[in-house]
Amino acid sequence: MSFLLRAIRLVPFAAALMLGGCETMEGYPANPAPDTELTSLQSQYFPANPNCAASADANGSLECQYYAATGAARQALRDKIVYGRMHVYDVEFSLFVRAVSANNNYFSVGSDFAALAFSGLAATTGTAATKSALAAVSSGVLAANGAVNKDLFYQKTIPAIVAQMEADRAKVEAVILSGLSKSDAQYPLARAQLDLDTLNDAGSLNSAVVTITHDAGNAKAAAQSAVDANRSIAFTPDSVSGRLTSWIWPGSVAAADGTPTNPANGAPATASAPNVAALRTWMSQNGLSGVPIATFLNSPLLASARGQAAAALGVP
Repeated sequence: MSFLLRAIRLVPFAAALMLGGCETMEGYPANPAPDTELTSLQSQYFPANPNCAASADANGSLECQYYAATGAARQALRDKIVYGRMHVYDVEFSLFVRAVSANNNYFSVGSDFAALAFSGLAATTGTAATKSALAAVSSGVLAANGAVNKDLFYQKTIPAIVAQMEADRAKVEAVILSGLSKSDAQYPLARAQLDLDTLNDAGSLNSAVVTITHDAGNAKAAAQSAVDANRSIAFTPDSVSGRLTSWIWPGSVAAADGTPTNPANGAPATASAPNVAALRTWMSQNGLSGVPIATFLNSPLLASARGQAAAALGVP
């Protein structure tokens, strides 16, 4: 059993060696900027507790310089600070998205390597008890990987969530850029910072999920509203409906519920295929391709369209 313990301890290291240099696991090109760049940007545009009353900080902090400046110089400093902070948020968002993508990929592929290693050891090494134990561990690793693969958060929704985060951030960036086109009096740094905070929050998973859920709810409500509207339509055929019905189902008579029937046996009447095709063509050409023929024939909202169709198709 000591051999089994040693094997279990070695597999994660083997997987790490196989994956360690694989930058493509993130799904993104390598970041050409060194890690020190982000630290430098943060210290420049997000100074820790700036004290604008102290002369040393007033000379070094962009924010303190902004509050000490006037006119065009003040607006230029506002723009520099806002663009700089947007850059920091962009870098941090990129790193965040890379991490979200890479974490799942590393786990999935790493566990696959581990399962393969355990399966190989089970087939070639040790006693029957050790083989059985290794096979059981391999099955456990595959089961764990399968659980993660089935997790919609990691496997199915991450691309949609990232796309929503990018869309949300783009909307806020548009607001900020519009504000920077105004004077400092109209769009001061304090106001811009509120929008920058919104930009930072727009790059969160929770915000994206809320937006997706909200949009889906609105779409569902709109679809249900359309369904309810169609259900509530009072089907009231008129004289043109009768002409069209006789034209589509030649020789038919209306049953009690208005259904065209064969007068000889009461069975549903047979429609004229050429006439149905001609009516569908006209409806498609006039923006009514998705409307059922029964609705077209009886809806009071389509009375005018029925008259136009009857005239265009030469319905007697």
